[in-house]
This record gives sequence, C-alpha cells and structure tokens, in this order.
Amino acid sequence: MIRKYATRLCPPSTALRNRWSKKIDVLLMILLCGFISTDAGASIILTSSNGAEGISSKTTTIQIAGAAAVSAQGDYDVMGSNISKDARSSSFNFTIDAISVANVKAGPSFGAKQVDGEIDRDNSGKLGIRGGTNGVNEREGFLIGLDATELDPALGWQLTGIQFAYVGDGESYMIVNRGNTSKQITADTDGMIDVSSLSLFVQGGTAANELASVFAQPTADAGSSGFRLVAFRLLATPKPVASAEDAKVLPRMYYADTVSGRPFSKDPAVVRFKDKYWLYYSVPPYKGKVNEGWTIGVATSDNLVDWTKAGELQNTGEAEAKGFTAPGAVVLDGAVHLFYQTYGNKEKDAICHAWSTDGMNFTRNPTNPIFRPSGDWTCGRAIDADVIQHGDKLLLYWATRDPAMKIQMQGVSAAPIDSDYTRKHWTQLNPDGPILSPRVPTKLDSADLDLAWEKNCIEAAAMARRDGRLYMFYAGGYNNDPQQVGVAVSDDGVNFKRLSDVPVLPNGPAGSWNSSESGHPFLFQDDDGQDYLFYQGNDTHGRSWYLSVVPIDWKDGRPVLAPEKLPPK
Repeated sequence: MIRKYATRLCPPSTALRNRWSKKIDVLLMILLCGFISTDAGASIILTSSNGAEGISSKTTTIQIAGAAAVSAQGDYDVMGSNISKDARSSSFNFTIDAISVANVKAGPSFGAKQVDGEIDRDNSGKLGIRGGTNGVNEREGFLIGLDATELDPALGWQLTGIQFAYVGDGESYMIVNRGNTSKQITADTDGMIDVSSLSLFVQGGTAANELASVFAQPTADAGSSGFRLVAFRLLATPKPVASAEDAKVLPRMYYADTVSGRPFSKDPAVVRFKDKYWLYYSVPPYKGKVNEGWTIGVATSDNLVDWTKAGELQNTGEAEAKGFTAPGAVVLDGAVHLFYQTYGNKEKDAICHAWSTDGMNFTRNPTNPIFRPSGDWTCGRAIDADVIQHGDKLLLYWATRDPAMKIQMQGVSAAPIDSDYTRKHWTQLNPDGPILSPRVPTKLDSADLDLAWEKNCIEAAAMARRDGRLYMFYAGGYNNDPQQVGVAVSDDGVNFKRLSDVPVLPNGPAGSWNSSESGHPFLFQDDDGQDYLFYQGNDTHGRSWYLSVVPIDWKDGRPVLAPEKLPPK
C-alpha cells in the first residue's frame, strides 16, 4: 500500500497565516509530535513526551501562566501563541477516550462509544488504538472532551483542528459534533483538518465530556494499517469562530443518511401520502448490511425540509439480487408506486416496479424487471426511472447508454394508466433513438444553443405538468463532472425543446456545499400546487452526498427558483 506520509503532515506556513491571521485571540497547539508552523510565522519542532497508554481514557490539565507560558501535565508538548490577558492564569482539562467500536447509526448516538478501547502511542507519540495494527482502524477512534469550568464565562475554548498521519489509500475518517451529530466532516488525507465548522466550543464555567468523536470509516482494504492522530488545535475565544468552511451557506434542507458510516444519500423521490411526506432515496452498500449492494432508504417529514429516517427496503427476488436503487415515486389509487432500477448488472440493468399501501412495505411486480429498451442505438440498459400520467397513459422515463457504454441518453415508454404495469403493457415510444441526447439539439431546439455543459450524459428525468405541458428537469453531465440540472418542455411527452442552454440549477461555486454538483433532480408538486425541486449535491467529488430542495415558481412558462418559500428553521 502506498502511504501519504510526512510530506502532507503539516500545512505550509503561508496557508496557516491565511487561515488563522484574523480573529485569533489565542492559538494553542497541543502536539504529540511533528513540525508545526504558527500564524506568527515561527516554525518549531516538538518531540512528544512518552505519554500514558494502555488505558481507556486520559485527562490532561493544560496550564496557562500569568506570563502566558503554556504547559501540560505530561502526555503532550505544548506551544502557545498570542495568549491574551483574558486567557492567562487559567487552566482547562483535555480528555481523550479510546473507542474500539463507534456507533455509526444515524441519530443522537452517532459517533458514541459502543465498546471501550485502549490508547496506543507509537515511538514518536502519535495516537492509535491498541489491538491489531495499533493504528486507528475501522470504527475505532476517540472521544474528545474539554472541561473549562475554571475559565471565566466570558471566554471559551474551541477545538478548531485535528492533525492526522499515515492515512492510507482507501482509508477515511469522520469527525462528529457529539452535541449535534448533523455536524460532521469526512476526510481521507493527512495533515491538519480544520474543524471550526463543527462548532466544537465549550463556554467558560462549563464542560463537555463528549465534545467530538473521531473514528475511522469502514474500508474494503483488509490490509489497512490504520492512521494516527498527531495534534489538536484549540482557540480561546468569547464565541465560536466562523472559519471559511463554517461560512459555507448550507441549504435549509441538508439531509444525508449515515448508516454507511458517512453522510451518503442520492437520487431523491418524494410523495405526499397518509398526511405526511415520504422521501425515497439510494443507500450505498455498507458493512453489516443484510443484503448485497445498493438499496432504497425511506424518511418522513411534516414540512419537506426536516426528515427522519423510517427504514430501508431490502432486496427481494432475483432481479434485485445485486442491489436496487434510484427510485421514482408516485401515488396512484391510494398506493405508493416505486419505479426503480436494478444495480450491478452493467448493460443488463433494467426498470422494476413495486407498490405499497403503507409507504414502507412494498409488493414487487411479479414480472420484474418490467422494462428495458431495444434498438441498435442503445446498449439495452435502463436506469433512473420517473413516471407521470399523461391522458390515459402512464409515461415512464428512463436513461440508457449507447452500445459503447459512453453516452447517457434519455428515453420514454408508456403503459395504460388502468393496467397493472407488468412487463407486457409497456411500449417504447422512441424505438429509433433517444428523446434527449447530450450536446445534440432536438428538432425543436434553437439551432444556436451551446450545450457543452451537458458533456456526455443526460439522465434522471424529473417530470412535471404545468398548463397542460410536460416539463422535464434533467441531469446533464456525469456525477461530479459537474452534474447540473437543465429543463426541456414537451406537448406530447416524446418531442422536447430545451428552454435554455444554461442550467436552471447549476453546481455551486468553489467552497460551497454543492461545488461538485447539483444533480439527479425530482419534481414534487404539493396539494396546494406549489412545486419543489429535490436534488443531490456534494463538495467532496462523491465521497459524501446530501439531499436538498428548492421551491419552484413559474413565469412565462419557465421555472424560477424560489428558496424564500421554504419554512424557516
């Protein structure tokens, strides 16, 4: 295994000056070992003391003298910088608590300790967990606590950085605010990770025994040696400091399922059913999962923005044996109908159907898979289903690839609305070619459209009806390419005209929560006629995925984003 060693262990002093030069009252580096550059530009090498190990938990008192000298009672070498008068002549306690097994179930216990571990230190003092490789391996980690009861209540301590070493290929870790487990960071690199955005702050006169949790995520690499923790950065400040990361504007809905050990939810679909909202979405494989492959998660809400997980669907039947995912959802005749794809079969993946009278327990269509396309222009694969009623038909939209499996395109089929949607009832309405293909104008499109942003992919059709016309919100570009959302309109559901060559919902700018993409849309119309565009996004190039929503208004036959219509927090 190739490792990312000391060349990435510490960020350069220029970056540190840029990050820390503003609003810093006190900067304290608690070092186990290593080479650190301070915001003042000074560089120092510190060798850790031989601290305590072989025990579950260790509390260390950090003393700040009246002359601003900083010291620790063993375990750590300490460097203080810019110590203000308010923080002098004080002390606080810093605790690490070893975790052998961390709780990775979403909710208030996420990141909590399920099984005690033992602290390990290597020859240079870096922290690991005893047993196995003695590094931090999957679901192992530490709880971090701060006791500031002896500090003036006008001041507080904030944990703003954690430094990692020896993070191998395929390894990653999570840092979680234990007081608000929706605040999380996922990373897979060595060096000092800025955790200011997690608001790990303890006010003077108070203590937090479980301020944060740091643990390794499950890895497919059985030969992983485990990473280690090197340093902790703390800041004395009257209130939590907002870093550049924390300045990120997060959307009102920012939902991710963490059952896999990381925030990861894709492919949203929403219906209103039995007086509440239901969200169906894709869940990736994870260690300990009952069935193989991807599955569909279920969450509920009373307001379309705050969601609570209700459960997961399990693989059923031969068609779903390798997994199933990417649901489209609609309520028909008092039941929720899901149209979704098989997964893991490459060009043989196809569309399946199931229905439920309670929103959770689904009966599969006995002829699954119910549809896959034909024609010499397609590889025969069908994914990313969505349906909408049009006259006496139910239109089924799906994505497919060319025979070389390079270009993703959009197609449509139809079945009688009063049928049982078994395989025999579906008719492909575009036998000779796609209804939308990336960068290729349709016969209704303006000739001067610049469609370069669609790159090699159009997928995830999300259908809406407005003033008798059918609107398709579609994802252009493969995931993180970036993927963005465009719009086309049709009178018959087959022949479409793009409304613009500019995405209606683009990916965000650098530093934003959705800088890697805004993708895989789903259009939900509520009972009052208000439309909502659900979508997925991330800023990690796919290492995490969140779901969000923006209301849609209409002006002159065109959708307009209306985020101000979301309910306040």
